[in-house]
Amino acid sequence: MLTMSNEARTLEVDGVALELRVVRKRVKNINARLRGKTLLVSAPHRVPEGELNESILQLARRLVRQSRADTVNSDGGAERIARHNTGNVRSIKEVYIVCQKRGGR
Repeated sequence: MLTMSNEARTLEVDGVALELRVVRKRVKNINARLRGKTLLVSAPHRVPEGELNESILQLARRLVRQSRADTVNSDGGAERIARHNTGNVRSIKEVYIVCQKRGGR
């Protein structure tokens, strides 16, 4: 949902509140960068407001999800989750050896 006030805009994406700063300038495409909790957007003058708002929501959602994935994957987070979900399996090599003993591939 995109909410606009006099000077500040806020955007809520997947439960994350972002401060939104939009700058219209001479660029070809809509560009977005997420810096902490601030979404910085540059957009061409020719893009209609409705189309811009829709694009901002899509870009914000993608950037927030990417940021969350980066957080999970940093510091071995994804590895911990994978190890937890695989139980006692320690390596791919061990899985291969067990499968060979059982007649699998």
